[in-house]
Amino acid sequence: MTKRPLGLIASDPEALAVARRLAGVGEHVIFYMLGGAVRKNLAPNIEAASTPADVVLACEIVMLAIDDTRQMRQLVLGTPDRPGLLGDMQPGAIIIDLGIRTPRETQALLGVSGTRGIAVVDVALVGGPAAIEHGAATVLVGGFPDAVDGVEPLLAELGRVERTGPLGSAQTAAALMGYVEAAHFAARTDALTVGRALGLRGSALSHIFDGAPDDSNIVRLQHRAELVRRMAEERGLGSTIIDFNRLKVAESANESS
Repeated sequence: MTKRPLGLIASDPEALAVARRLAGVGEHVIFYMLGGAVRKNLAPNIEAASTPADVVLACEIVMLAIDDTRQMRQLVLGTPDRPGLLGDMQPGAIIIDLGIRTPRETQALLGVSGTRGIAVVDVALVGGPAAIEHGAATVLVGGFPDAVDGVEPLLAELGRVERTGPLGSAQTAAALMGYVEAAHFAARTDALTVGRALGLRGSALSHIFDGAPDDSNIVRLQHRAELVRRMAEERGLGSTIIDFNRLKVAESANESS
Protein backbone atom coordinates (compact mmCIF):
# COMPACT_ATOMS: atom_id res chain seq x y z
CA MET A 1 0.00 0.00 0.00
CA THR A 2 1.33 3.42 -0.93
CA LYS A 3 1.86 5.66 2.06
CA ARG A 4 -0.47 8.67 2.12
CA PRO A 5 1.09 12.15 1.98
CA LEU A 6 1.13 14.49 4.97
CA GLY A 7 -0.72 17.79 4.95
CA LEU A 8 0.46 21.12 6.32
CA ILE A 9 -1.63 24.29 6.26
CA ALA A 10 0.11 27.31 7.74
CA SER A 11 -0.18 31.03 8.28
CA ASP A 12 3.53 31.57 9.03
CA PRO A 13 6.37 30.84 6.54
CA GLU A 14 8.42 29.46 9.46
CA ALA A 15 6.21 26.36 9.26
CA LEU A 16 8.19 25.47 6.15
CA ALA A 17 10.86 24.20 8.54
CA VAL A 18 8.47 21.40 9.49
CA ALA A 19 7.76 20.61 5.84
CA ARG A 20 11.44 20.62 4.92
CA ARG A 21 12.38 18.31 7.79
CA LEU A 22 9.66 15.78 7.04
CA ALA A 23 10.34 15.93 3.31
CA GLY A 24 14.03 15.41 4.04
CA VAL A 25 13.33 12.10 5.78
CA GLY A 26 11.28 10.84 2.85
CA GLU A 27 7.75 12.01 3.58
CA HIS A 28 5.63 13.52 0.81
CA VAL A 29 4.26 16.79 2.18
CA ILE A 30 1.37 18.69 0.61
CA PHE A 31 1.73 22.29 1.77
CA TYR A 32 -0.58 25.27 1.64
CA MET A 33 0.28 28.74 2.93
CA LEU A 34 -2.77 30.83 3.74
CA GLY A 35 -2.78 33.74 1.34
CA GLY A 36 -0.89 31.66 -1.23
CA ALA A 37 2.42 33.41 -0.50
CA VAL A 38 4.61 30.29 -0.78
CA ARG A 39 4.17 28.40 -4.05
CA LYS A 40 7.58 28.25 -5.71
CA ASN A 41 11.09 26.93 -5.02
CA LEU A 42 9.92 24.36 -2.50
CA ALA A 43 12.21 21.51 -1.52
CA PRO A 44 11.92 18.06 -3.12
CA ASN A 45 9.00 16.01 -1.74
CA ILE A 46 7.04 19.20 -0.92
CA GLU A 47 4.06 19.83 -3.15
CA ALA A 48 2.27 23.19 -3.13
CA ALA A 49 -1.50 22.80 -2.99
CA SER A 50 -3.85 25.18 -4.77
CA THR A 51 -6.39 25.25 -1.93
CA PRO A 52 -6.62 24.02 1.68
CA ALA A 53 -9.29 21.55 0.56
CA ASP A 54 -6.73 19.89 -1.74
CA VAL A 55 -4.61 19.21 1.34
CA VAL A 56 -7.27 17.53 3.47
CA LEU A 57 -8.69 15.52 0.57
CA ALA A 58 -5.30 13.90 -0.04
CA CYS A 59 -4.06 13.47 3.53
CA GLU A 60 -5.04 11.48 6.61
CA ILE A 61 -2.76 13.50 8.88
CA VAL A 62 -3.08 17.26 8.57
CA MET A 63 -0.94 19.73 10.51
CA LEU A 64 -2.37 23.19 11.17
CA ALA A 65 0.23 25.86 11.98
CA ILE A 66 -2.23 28.72 12.53
CA ASP A 67 -1.98 30.79 15.72
CA ASP A 68 -5.09 32.90 15.11
CA THR A 69 -7.84 30.75 16.63
CA ARG A 70 -10.64 32.60 14.86
CA GLN A 71 -8.94 32.10 11.49
CA MET A 72 -8.32 28.44 12.26
CA ARG A 73 -11.92 27.80 13.30
CA GLN A 74 -13.30 29.50 10.20
CA LEU A 75 -11.01 27.42 8.02
CA VAL A 76 -11.81 24.11 9.69
CA LEU A 77 -15.42 24.58 10.75
CA GLY A 78 -16.52 26.98 8.01
CA THR A 79 -18.63 30.13 7.93
CA PRO A 80 -22.20 30.85 6.79
CA ASP A 81 -20.74 31.53 3.33
CA ARG A 82 -18.21 28.71 3.04
CA PRO A 83 -18.05 25.10 4.27
CA GLY A 84 -15.14 24.12 6.48
CA LEU A 85 -12.43 21.57 5.88
CA LEU A 86 -13.97 19.07 8.30
CA GLY A 87 -16.55 18.29 5.64
CA ASP A 88 -13.78 17.03 3.34
CA MET A 89 -11.92 14.96 5.94
CA GLN A 90 -12.53 11.24 6.30
CA PRO A 91 -13.23 9.46 9.61
CA GLY A 92 -9.96 8.27 11.12
CA ALA A 93 -8.06 11.39 10.06
CA ILE A 94 -5.90 13.20 12.61
CA ILE A 95 -5.44 16.94 13.00
CA ILE A 96 -2.15 18.05 14.53
CA ASP A 97 -2.74 21.51 15.97
CA LEU A 98 0.54 23.45 16.07
CA GLY A 99 -1.13 26.78 16.87
CA ILE A 100 -0.67 28.73 20.08
CA ARG A 101 -4.02 28.61 21.90
CA THR A 102 -5.57 27.73 25.25
CA PRO A 103 -6.63 24.16 26.12
CA ARG A 104 -10.28 25.22 26.05
CA GLU A 105 -9.94 26.42 22.46
CA THR A 106 -8.21 23.21 21.35
CA GLN A 107 -10.75 21.04 23.14
CA ALA A 108 -13.58 22.94 21.45
CA LEU A 109 -12.12 21.90 18.09
CA LEU A 110 -12.15 18.27 19.17
CA GLY A 111 -15.73 18.64 20.37
CA VAL A 112 -16.77 19.26 16.78
CA SER A 113 -14.30 17.06 14.91
CA GLY A 114 -14.82 14.12 17.25
CA THR A 115 -18.41 13.72 16.09
CA ARG A 116 -17.01 12.94 12.64
CA GLY A 117 -14.43 10.47 13.96
CA ILE A 118 -11.54 12.89 13.44
CA ALA A 119 -8.94 13.04 16.21
CA VAL A 120 -7.00 16.09 17.38
CA VAL A 121 -3.63 16.32 19.10
CA ASP A 122 -1.91 19.51 20.13
CA VAL A 123 1.79 19.87 19.52
CA ALA A 124 4.25 22.56 20.60
CA LEU A 125 7.65 22.67 18.93
CA VAL A 126 10.33 24.14 21.16
CA GLY A 127 13.68 25.14 19.73
CA GLY A 128 13.02 27.21 16.61
CA PRO A 129 13.22 26.50 12.86
CA ALA A 130 16.90 25.48 12.85
CA ALA A 131 16.34 22.83 15.53
CA ILE A 132 13.26 21.56 13.69
CA GLU A 133 15.12 21.20 10.40
CA HIS A 134 17.87 19.22 12.13
CA GLY A 135 15.41 16.99 13.98
CA ALA A 136 16.58 18.43 17.28
CA ALA A 137 13.47 20.21 18.56
CA THR A 138 11.63 19.34 21.75
CA VAL A 139 8.22 18.09 20.65
CA LEU A 140 5.54 18.42 23.32
CA VAL A 141 2.40 16.40 22.54
CA GLY A 142 -1.00 16.38 24.21
CA GLY A 143 -4.08 14.33 23.41
CA PHE A 144 -5.80 10.98 23.83
CA PRO A 145 -3.22 8.16 23.86
CA ASP A 146 -4.58 6.41 20.77
CA ALA A 147 -4.36 9.61 18.72
CA VAL A 148 -0.87 10.40 20.01
CA ASP A 149 0.25 6.84 19.22
CA GLY A 150 -0.84 7.42 15.63
CA VAL A 151 1.40 10.43 15.09
CA GLU A 152 4.33 9.87 17.47
CA PRO A 153 6.61 8.16 14.89
CA LEU A 154 6.08 11.10 12.56
CA LEU A 155 6.67 13.70 15.27
CA ALA A 156 9.81 11.89 16.40
CA GLU A 157 11.40 12.95 13.10
CA LEU A 158 11.21 16.56 14.34
CA GLY A 159 12.95 15.89 17.64
CA ARG A 160 12.55 14.41 21.10
CA VAL A 161 8.88 13.68 21.83
CA GLU A 162 7.49 14.33 25.30
CA ARG A 163 3.89 13.46 26.10
CA THR A 164 2.42 16.13 28.33
CA GLY A 165 -1.02 14.69 29.06
CA PRO A 166 -4.54 15.50 27.84
CA LEU A 167 -5.47 17.58 24.82
CA GLY A 168 -4.27 21.15 25.24
CA SER A 169 -1.50 20.29 27.67
CA ALA A 170 1.32 20.61 25.12
CA GLN A 171 0.65 24.26 24.39
CA THR A 172 0.10 24.89 28.11
CA ALA A 173 3.52 23.47 28.92
CA ALA A 174 5.17 25.37 26.06
CA ALA A 175 3.45 28.59 27.09
CA LEU A 176 4.72 28.27 30.65
CA MET A 177 8.23 27.56 29.36
CA GLY A 178 7.97 30.59 27.10
CA TYR A 179 6.66 32.74 29.93
CA VAL A 180 9.65 31.90 32.11
CA GLU A 181 12.01 32.61 29.21
CA ALA A 182 10.22 35.89 28.44
CA ALA A 183 10.38 36.92 32.10
CA HIS A 184 14.11 36.22 32.07
CA PHE A 185 14.52 38.25 28.88
CA ALA A 186 12.59 41.20 30.35
CA ALA A 187 14.57 41.13 33.60
CA ARG A 188 17.86 40.89 31.72
CA THR A 189 16.91 43.83 29.51
CA ASP A 190 16.13 45.93 32.58
CA ALA A 191 19.42 44.90 34.22
CA LEU A 192 21.40 45.92 31.13
CA THR A 193 19.63 49.28 30.99
CA VAL A 194 20.32 50.02 34.66
CA GLY A 195 23.90 48.82 34.36
CA ARG A 196 24.62 51.11 31.41
CA ALA A 197 23.02 54.02 33.27
CA LEU A 198 25.41 53.34 36.14
CA GLY A 199 28.40 53.50 33.81
CA LEU A 200 29.07 49.81 33.18
CA ARG A 201 30.10 48.84 29.67
CA GLY A 202 27.56 46.82 27.69
CA SER A 203 30.20 44.30 26.61
CA ALA A 204 31.20 43.70 30.22
CA LEU A 205 27.57 43.24 31.26
CA SER A 206 26.91 40.81 28.42
CA HIS A 207 29.97 38.81 29.49
CA ILE A 208 28.77 38.75 33.08
CA PHE A 209 25.32 37.64 31.95
CA ASP A 210 26.88 34.92 29.78
CA GLY A 211 26.46 36.43 26.32
CA ALA A 212 24.22 38.92 24.57
CA PRO A 213 20.44 38.51 24.95
CA ASP A 214 18.79 36.63 22.10
CA ASP A 215 15.84 38.63 20.77
CA SER A 216 15.46 36.56 17.60
CA ASN A 217 12.39 34.81 18.98
CA ILE A 218 10.86 37.76 20.81
CA VAL A 219 7.53 37.64 18.97
CA ARG A 220 7.12 33.95 19.81
CA LEU A 221 7.92 34.67 23.45
CA GLN A 222 5.34 37.44 23.47
CA HIS A 223 2.69 35.07 22.11
CA ARG A 224 3.55 32.44 24.75
CA ALA A 225 3.41 34.99 27.58
CA GLU A 226 0.07 36.28 26.32
CA LEU A 227 -1.29 32.72 26.24
CA VAL A 228 -0.32 32.21 29.90
CA ARG A 229 -2.20 35.39 30.80
CA ARG A 230 -5.32 34.17 28.97
CA MET A 231 -5.15 30.76 30.66
CA ALA A 232 -4.76 32.40 34.06
CA GLU A 233 -7.78 34.58 33.44
CA GLU A 234 -9.85 31.56 32.36
CA ARG A 235 -9.10 29.97 35.74
CA GLY A 236 -9.78 33.19 37.67
CA LEU A 237 -6.15 33.52 38.74
CA GLY A 238 -4.42 36.83 39.35
CA SER A 239 -2.28 37.90 36.42
CA THR A 240 -0.56 41.09 37.57
CA ILE A 241 2.91 39.68 37.00
CA ILE A 242 1.88 38.08 33.73
CA ASP A 243 0.45 41.35 32.45
CA PHE A 244 3.62 43.17 33.51
CA ASN A 245 5.78 40.66 31.70
CA ARG A 246 3.65 40.91 28.54
CA LEU A 247 4.15 44.67 28.50
CA LYS A 248 7.90 44.31 28.99
CA VAL A 249 8.21 41.82 26.14
CA ALA A 250 6.10 44.03 23.89
CA GLU A 251 8.28 47.01 24.79
CA SER A 252 11.43 45.05 23.91
CA ALA A 253 9.90 43.94 20.62
CA ASN A 254 9.06 47.53 19.69
CA GLU A 255 12.57 48.69 20.55
CA SER A 256 14.17 45.97 18.40
CA SER A 257 11.87 46.53 15.40
